[in-house]
Amino acid sequence: MWCVQVKIRIPAVASVVALGLSFVGAGIAPAQASAITQRVTIDMKSFVMPDVQNLHHNDVLLFKIGNLPATKGVWVGVCNAAVVAAKPLHGSAAYQANCDQTPGSSALMSMDKTARPTSALANKGVRVYIHTIFGTTNCLVNHCVLYVVSDAVRADLPQMRAVPLYFSAAIQHITVAWPAQSNIVKGRTMGIATQMITSDQANARIRVKSLLPDVCTVTAVSGGWQVDALKIGTCKLQVTALADVTGVWLPATSLRGYPVTAN
Repeated sequence: MWCVQVKIRIPAVASVVALGLSFVGAGIAPAQASAITQRVTIDMKSFVMPDVQNLHHNDVLLFKIGNLPATKGVWVGVCNAAVVAAKPLHGSAAYQANCDQTPGSSALMSMDKTARPTSALANKGVRVYIHTIFGTTNCLVNHCVLYVVSDAVRADLPQMRAVPLYFSAAIQHITVAWPAQSNIVKGRTMGIATQMITSDQANARIRVKSLLPDVCTVTAVSGGWQVDALKIGTCKLQVTALADVTGVWLPATSLRGYPVTAN
């Protein structure tokens, strides 16, 4: 039996409506080793799905399936729930356009590796690597699910499930290798190179700002920023990795003060 449930939740950071169809969750795993963020298990004898909440970009799920028939295999992946209602098969045009195609973002699961040697054992689990954005889907805006679909050439409704996913924007972690000097001499400059600032948001937009522009100023230059010490006091600097335009990442800030001295 194939039935549809609609669930609406408001997560802590972003308003997300998640559609949970009566299917099951899935597993994914790219090459890099990452810590497991959450563990999710579904039972093929049940159509009651768990809610997976407070997901962030690059989170990792350990996904397991209980009571998967020994002769069956299923593909699992993160998909836009709107297309899942049409029950697309893995590899179909609709699946490719609306499910995460990032390397490692889908996996074959079964209970018989002899018949399906490339599959992961369903009861042992597989890592699901979560990406908030894939293709034209943004899971902070669209409804996303962990989609389980039979590896058969035709839809096998008893083997189809979808686990509702609830996403929040991710807090960045910014690291600044601040210049080691203990002070800045009035009338002189200090440099901050671009490579001294890193964030776990790829291609983050970085802003360096003086919080006391009468004491020191910051100017963008080739390869970084130049700090000019204007008068005696404390040069308070703020480095910010800005939020991205998609809303996946929240901003992150690092602060540092340098005394401006006469010599």
